Amino acid sequence: MKSARITLIALACIAGPLAAQDNFLRDPTRPLGWQEIPDKVLPKDGGPRLQLIWRKGEKQFATINGAQFAVGEEIEGIRLIKIGENEVTVETAQGRQILRLTPAVERSAQTGETK
Repeated sequence: MKSARITLIALACIAGPLAAQDNFLRDPTRPLGWQEIPDKVLPKDGGPRLQLIWRKGEKQFATINGAQFAVGEEIEGIRLIKIGENEVTVETAQGRQILRLTPAVERSAQTGETK
């Protein structure tokens, strides 16, 4: 009986640190890799990507690669020049670029179908 108690105590001492490890008792509802999501999401080509245009009072802002910009601000080599309704103009080391929220869509005059 005494050896059974000692065995149980030894197992409890070993199981405690193992249970504290993330891999042993991982929360099954937590998405895989949840801590590995970067703060700023970069597009696959590495260039700037417009994600959002928004207002706070009279001032306009744009979210580019996860960073919030006001006109004239420069973050990580991207300078915001102008904010339009659905596009912004930025300046990078490669020169000026126009970033759009959605791709351009052309409509035919006769049927209204998109091309």
